[in-house]
This record gives sequence, structure tokens and C-alpha cells, in this order.
Amino acid sequence: MSHRVIAFIDGFNLHHALEKCPTHNAESEIDIKKLIQFFLTKQYELADVYYFTASPWWSKEKLQQYHKRIRSLKSQGIKIVQGEFRKRHLRCHKCGHVFFKPEEKQTDVNIAINLLSLAHTNSYDAAIVISADNDLIPAIHTVKQYFPEKRIGVIFPPGKVRTNQLRQVADFHSRIKANHLNSCSIIPDQP
Repeated sequence: MSHRVIAFIDGFNLHHALEKCPTHNAESEIDIKKLIQFFLTKQYELADVYYFTASPWWSKEKLQQYHKRIRSLKSQGIKIVQGEFRKRHLRCHKCGHVFFKPEEKQTDVNIAINLLSLAHTNSYDAAIVISADNDLIPAIHTVKQYFPEKRIGVIFPPGKVRTNQLRQVADFHSRIKANHLNSCSIIPDQP
């Protein structure tokens, strides 16, 4: 009997890690489901993938890249859960100029809600969280408290620091490595 797995991906956590990864081709997309398969043993079957993200509305170039990535993910059958970016106004300490910095909101909460609600509906036997964000620790603790039979693993994006706290709450943990990315790259068609 195989165990059902749902993957919960912190989209910007993964995306920013890929941008900084020297071995990853910035023009390529990743076959997310193939990537996740590297971390599953034979008794586990990938049932679903949720990708948590937000639209970078302040930059035309980033917005175009974002829509391209979302189309690629949807074509792979991945479910997209939208958060949002809000303006955070900051003041320069030297000159007093006020500027805004986009701040991602709702991603961690959306992951936490889905992790818990899908455990409640018994939609998975094991969950994989792809993130290095310690803000997800309370959600993992809560699932493990109320559903101790559920296994939760954490897969760290390349280059992200593996925090001891996140590793300690997980039933298993690993890291995305260059060979995983090379095996899962989707090179777009050239015009």
C-alpha cells in the first residue's frame, strides 16, 4: 500500500534560492513533480502539489517572468495559492526620503492553513514542505499534535540555511542539490 503525499511549496523561498544558485539555468523552469520524486521512497506516492506565491505587481519584467512561471506550474498540474504583496513604506535614515518596499504577505499563513485543513480532511499521509522558513514551525507542530500519524518532511531549497528548529520538528529533512535541479530542468523552446 502506498502512502499519499502532498507537497507544499513556498514559491518565493524556492524561486529566490534558484535565482542565487550558480548551477541553475535562469532561463529554465523546474519540473516540480519530478523534483519531489527524488525525495520519495517507493511506498510514497505524490498525490498533489500546492505552490504558494504572490504577484509582483510593481515590476513589469518580474510580472512577465511570474506569469510565465505560473503557466509552467499549471501545465504540470500544480495548484496555485495566491497571497499578495503590500507596500511597506520606509524612511531613509540619512536623507529622510520615504520609499516603498514590497512585502510578501499571506504565504506562510496559506501554507499553514492548507497543511492543517488537508490533514483534517485526511487528504495526505505525509506532507513535504519545501521552504527554509521557521514561521512554519507552529503549523507543523499543530499538525503533529492533532494528527500524530501524519509524517511531515522539510526539503530545503538550494543555498538556504537549514535551521535546526525546522529540522527538529520534521520527521525527515533533506536539501535540493544541483544534481536534482539539473535532472529536472525544463529548457523552454527557442523562438
